Amino acid sequence: MERIIIKYITNEASLVEIEVLTSWLGSQENKELFREYVRVNHIVDSALSTYDSTDVKVEISKRIQNEEHKL
Repeated sequence: MERIIIKYITNEASLVEIEVLTSWLGSQENKELFREYVRVNHIVDSALSTYDSTDVKVEISKRIQNEEHKL
């Protein structure tokens, strides 16, 4: 079921998979599990969208320069 949930979240689920998911969501326990998958996916997406490689490169460059000055 995890594969179908992930495909649904990423808009890759087929109509048949969506029907299976809809049926599976008939249980309250399954609804809670689904909500948790969606919540985690949102957190990961937010973290990745705020990641800025430029900031990381600048920070690494500063650290390298500091280390070179120590030598």
